[in-house]
Amino acid sequence: MNQKVIDLVLFGIMSAVKAHDAFTRIGDWLLDLEAKLMYGDEVSTRLMTTKDIDQLIEIENEAFHDPWVYADFKAHIKSNQHICTVAVQYNRIVGYLVYECRKSNLYIRSMAVAGNVRRKGIGTILMESMEEMANNTNRNSCRLHAPETNLGAQLFFKACGYRAVNVFRKFFNDDVDAFYFTKRMARTQVARDKAKA
Repeated sequence: MNQKVIDLVLFGIMSAVKAHDAFTRIGDWLLDLEAKLMYGDEVSTRLMTTKDIDQLIEIENEAFHDPWVYADFKAHIKSNQHICTVAVQYNRIVGYLVYECRKSNLYIRSMAVAGNVRRKGIGTILMESMEEMANNTNRNSCRLHAPETNLGAQLFFKACGYRAVNVFRKFFNDDVDAFYFTKRMARTQVARDKAKA
């Protein structure tokens, strides 16, 4: 084959790939538009059920290299010590938050947001729902451990008002250190400020 024929074949392949990508993007846009028209643009939160687990596993597998499995989600849903919430947009689960109810605080066990909707406020909505629960049940703080290797998570929690107050060596299964984050709840802080006055 001469070079002109090879160039022509490559040009044809590249054009087909670009056209396919364009049609895929248009198809995705039309599906999103249909969902917006049917369900609205709003993100809502609700309690997690076992019917949600298949969608949660997709998000989990995308987010973590050591993801939770069906049994992990089921155990936390059934536990009376944990609250498991999901964020729903366009009738699809787009994120989740699982936290433990301790005597004086709430402790985040796991949290993830679907990759295609990250940095759109869904994680913040989940965190705010948990913090509202903390205030309503007189918990003085919310806490979590974040891997030292996950800078995105650290920056997210810091942007939500959490402070890293300690480091735990080899905290996670793969010997990764963890930053211990905490945030004092507003109601507790107001009561503390009044006591000082």
